[in-house]
Amino acid sequence: MYLDTDSLIGLATEDSTRRDRFVSAIKKKGCLLFSFTNALELAGPQGRSAELVRIFLDSVGQYWMPLAMNVYKVMEKEQGRSEGSPAFSEIFLRGYFQSRLQQVSDTTGGLLEISAESFFRLGSVVRWIQDNRDHVRQQTTEIDGMFRDPSAAGA
Repeated sequence: MYLDTDSLIGLATEDSTRRDRFVSAIKKKGCLLFSFTNALELAGPQGRSAELVRIFLDSVGQYWMPLAMNVYKVMEKEQGRSEGSPAFSEIFLRGYFQSRLQQVSDTTGGLLEISAESFFRLGSVVRWIQDNRDHVRQQTTEIDGMFRDPSAAGA
């Protein structure tokens, strides 16, 4: 299931009964599709709202999948010209895995005690984005500028 950022924030910060039902349904027979765009947009909430978003995403546990955002690669995979799942973002997962391994290693003194439930905590993605909010916003502003003025890409 894919949720836009407003829906994710709403589930995290509003009715806890609805949030609990959603998480229960995901854990029974579902998967939350989460894109890097979701993560970037979730850099906005601060304070208590940010904490509630991280808690909610962590409660999803390992029942999430990094969603591919490159439409052209998705189409190639759908048409059988490329291997793999069309919706799955290998780059996002690889980046998450490397960052999360380092984070877990740093907090455990180098000893890695990994289980799917403790390792695949989606809130850690949002925590990293929020901790690096200014840098992330600068990069997204630069990317937006390249889309608006393609000649600026080489500058």
